[in-house]
Amino acid sequence: MESGTRMKAQLINPFITAANEVLAKEASVKVERNGPLKMTTDGVNPQDVTALIGVTGKIKGVVLYSMSHDMAVGVFGAMMGEAVTELDDLGRSAIGELGNMITG
Repeated sequence: MESGTRMKAQLINPFITAANEVLAKEASVKVERNGPLKMTTDGVNPQDVTALIGVTGKIKGVVLYSMSHDMAVGVFGAMMGEAVTELDDLGRSAIGELGNMITG
C-alpha cells in the first residue's frame, strides 16, 4: 500500500470505529461489513439517503454517510425501538444526527 493510501486509511478508520460505536449505542445494532471497503478518488456515488457533514479544523472537508432507503428506514426504526415503513422528517433528522455523532 502506498503511503498516500495508508494515510487516507488512517483518516477513515476512526470514522468506521465511531460508526460502529454510535450505531451500537443509539440504534442497538451490530454493524457488519457486506463486502470489502474501497477508497476512490473518482467522485461521489451517494445512495438514496445521505447525511453530509462539513469538517473544519486541522483537516477540512466533507464526510458523507450514504445508505439505501431501506437501510435508513431500518436504522431509524431501530433507534425508535419500533418498526417504521417511511423516513419522515423525524427520521431524516435522526439520520443526520447520527452523522453528526459519528463525525464528532
